[in-house]
Amino acid sequence: MEKILALSFLITIGVTIFMEGLHKHVPKAYIYLPMGFALMVEILQMRYEHNRQRLKG
Repeated sequence: MEKILALSFLITIGVTIFMEGLHKHVPKAYIYLPMGFALMVEILQMRYEHNRQRLKG
């Protein structure tokens, strides 16, 4: 899952840089909001896995 997330970030940044190279403005919120959301989901998933392993034994 982490590899897919990292790849999607790289693609997003690459497309943004490409569009900026063509002088098309891309609002930074289109980049930062999905990254922030994915970061929050990833943190929640790590906490869930940690707690599950701890309770499992």
